Amino acid sequence: MEPQFHKNGECINIVATAMANIIAEKLDIQEIAVLSTFFSVISASLGNIASFRALEESKLEENQKLETEVI
Repeated sequence: MEPQFHKNGECINIVATAMANIIAEKLDIQEIAVLSTFFSVISASLGNIASFRALEESKLEENQKLETEVI
């Protein structure tokens, strides 16, 4: 099932901003900085995972296409 996204990702931006404000409400500057770094690392890792999965999926589709052409 394909994920459904709102045009231009507007909804996710609003939700993310609201969550950041709620999380940061009772934290001091150092805690916010540590949490920000943590989420940045998670974001980068998820981006890498998505890229590698897309690459693998592309390779699989290409192999399936080649197998179909051979038959």
